[in-house]
Amino acid sequence: MRDVETVSGDAALEEAVAIEQIELYCRYVTPSLIPSGVVTSGLVFFFWGHVSDVLLVIWLAFQVGVSLVRSLVISSFWKRSDPSAHAPRWRNRMVAGAFLAGAGWGMGSMLLYRAAEADYRVLVACTLPAVCAIAAGTLSALPRAFPSFMFPMMVPFLLVNLAEHTWLGYGLAFLGTLFVIILLSTSHRILTATFHSLRLGHQNRILREMADAVSTAKSDFLSSVSHELRTPMTSVFGFYKLIKKKM
Repeated sequence: MRDVETVSGDAALEEAVAIEQIELYCRYVTPSLIPSGVVTSGLVFFFWGHVSDVLLVIWLAFQVGVSLVRSLVISSFWKRSDPSAHAPRWRNRMVAGAFLAGAGWGMGSMLLYRAAEADYRVLVACTLPAVCAIAAGTLSALPRAFPSFMFPMMVPFLLVNLAEHTWLGYGLAFLGTLFVIILLSTSHRILTATFHSLRLGHQNRILREMADAVSTAKSDFLSSVSHELRTPMTSVFGFYKLIKKKM
């Protein structure tokens, strides 16, 4: 029975930590949705006339649509009826949204890299890693969220550079790969630290509740014992006074 209770307690603790991870993720991601749209609009403005206008509009619409979907999912999470249930389902939805956002940026890298001018390619080569680095700080609170965003975003960029068959392309692909490895390691450390911090906080809260319960039980026990002893002690004291008076 004790083993069953321990497993049940651990499951409840893991569920609580998972929900708090999702809440932390939503707090971090929500402020970044509008800047993401602003950056996308800026790139569309700079590349207008250098890349197919139709493709640029389609890409912008996709990015805005993904941001709206992610915003709706986050809003639904905050408005959920049961605040402590279905953590895996909500986590999968958040991870899917991160994947779609990364895929949008990956498509953008392949689209914008078609510009022939070197300075425009430099703009893309600077923008994508910057977006990826910012995402490492906002998405690392949730397991699998950052890798799901980064791989569909950076892999097309690396493949496009490799397809150039130039030393510059090979160099950018090599540096991009190192960048991806470093960000993955950093994101993993952030995720681990966040998880242990949240878990420790919940464990401390449980210990405080247990200590309060023990203190309350002790007070109730002492109150009950003193009440039960008061009546017989009163009788004993009365008999003592009577015997003393007789003697």
